[in-house]
Amino acid sequence: MSSYEKATTDGALYDSLFQRQAEILFMSSVRLDEPIAWYGPIVMNSEEELYQAFKELNEGTFIKKEEKYDTI
Repeated sequence: MSSYEKATTDGALYDSLFQRQAEILFMSSVRLDEPIAWYGPIVMNSEEELYQAFKELNEGTFIKKEEKYDTI
């Protein structure tokens, strides 16, 4: 923690230099024991899947279905 940050009782960080608050989310899950191929923002199970994903990303076909999310 830098000298500008102070921890609050609820676990959030308060940045006194910029008068902003930051929240940190910790997540965990059961280990999947699957192979991982990772490059930049894309994570797949094999290098072949990774190459295919970047090919589709460059062609504009990577996202197959657009999801609608509720906004807060």
